[in-house]
Amino acid sequence: MREDFHSDLSQAIIKALLYSDIFHYPLTAEEIFTRLDIPCSNVSAVFLELQQLTSAHLVYRFEEFYSLHNDAALAVRRSAGNKMAKEIMPRALRRSRLIFMFPFVRAVMISGSLSKDFIDKDGDIDFFIVTAPGKVWLTRGLLALFQRLVLFNSHKYFCVNYYISHDRLELDEKNIFTATELITLKPMCGHEYYQKLLESNTWVSDYYPQFKKVVVASNGARSWWPKRLFEGILEPLAHRLDAFVMRKLTLRARRLYGHLMEQPDFEVAFKAAPHVSKNHFSNYQRTITDKFNQRIRSFFEEMVPL
Repeated sequence: MREDFHSDLSQAIIKALLYSDIFHYPLTAEEIFTRLDIPCSNVSAVFLELQQLTSAHLVYRFEEFYSLHNDAALAVRRSAGNKMAKEIMPRALRRSRLIFMFPFVRAVMISGSLSKDFIDKDGDIDFFIVTAPGKVWLTRGLLALFQRLVLFNSHKYFCVNYYISHDRLELDEKNIFTATELITLKPMCGHEYYQKLLESNTWVSDYYPQFKKVVVASNGARSWWPKRLFEGILEPLAHRLDAFVMRKLTLRARRLYGHLMEQPDFEVAFKAAPHVSKNHFSNYQRTITDKFNQRIRSFFEEMVPL
């Protein structure tokens, strides 16, 4: 048993790094502080603990970044990805405002790697959409139609894989993956619904007790009159159209991907209900949570037998 690795804080730091290591992404001390799974008084305590962990060669430091691997290339990769993310953010904002113009869209947030201020040359811009109640699938259908006809089915800067209505904002899957995605979301339009989303998912504090909900100011994106006009035109048919699109897209997903995974996994990867639509072809959530649990077992069984 390692005598330099006993404290709860050390274990919490290692867990934060184990999760980020799945993505080959070293963290700063401040980021580690926000991702601890236990309460901590201040970031200075994290700095002191990190000094002990680096002295014991359990953690490695490269300038402001910390990693479980003695590999400076990880820090170089992160810096390059952070720079690329900063450069692409104006385009992401423009796409967010474009999506916000569509009928029944109430909020647009950036998720995925860009929400962590990182993107590489093969990365997508992922969006998390909040819609009006009863309009989740109609909204998805309209955006999918635009993507096919105008963007020629390109997903590079228009990857919308999660829709949820603003009257049912509590997420069903409560795990380290969804908690991380929630605390890193970047609200772009409809900021009041970002606040409601966090208020509806207070369970996040079970995974990240350090996370503090930040009040964000509006960026000035407003609902324009053609959007309100189209909503009025579609409203009488919205219920039937929504049910029609839900039925068609759900059957299509089951036909294309249902045979590739077990039924419980399919239900999570392609969540389909009147208030929510999730479309994750590779069941990424299950992959990441399984990897994280396996890494925790391997690391702590090796370093600190329980």
